[in-house]
Amino acid sequence: MLEKVPIKKTGNPDEGYDDIDELFLDTLQHCDDVENVMKHIASHIEDIGEYHDYTKIENFEDYANDTLERQITPNFKERKWYNIHTTNERHHINSNIHDDVNLFDLLEFICDCITAGKARTGKVNKSFLKIDEEILNKCYWNTIKLIDESVYVIDSNK
Repeated sequence: MLEKVPIKKTGNPDEGYDDIDELFLDTLQHCDDVENVMKHIASHIEDIGEYHDYTKIENFEDYANDTLERQITPNFKERKWYNIHTTNERHHINSNIHDDVNLFDLLEFICDCITAGKARTGKVNKSFLKIDEEILNKCYWNTIKLIDESVYVIDSNK
């Protein structure tokens, strides 16, 4: 979740401006507002990156056992650790879709697939990156809702 970002109330350009200086100040304020929201989004993305695959670390013994044992018994996706991992890690959107899945989850998913593919095989396996349009649409609208709920307007006249 993003932190709430205070946004100063600005004029409505649809109603028109009588003063060029007021228009300029409102334009600068809008630029600052967008910058503030984008900085919070960037901070949120950094946090997501920092905690990527935390269930592998927290449950390393189970992860290692299941990973090494899958060479003998290939039902890796049916193992306890895999289910914990894909349920708790939001970026596994092809295995478990959270109701509030968003573009941050999708971005982590893309980064995960690209880095894992390149590190392990030297290339990106695009078949892993296929996402259903319904999921993409859900990511889009949930992100709008998340950001909308994270931004509030303050009345600078008070």
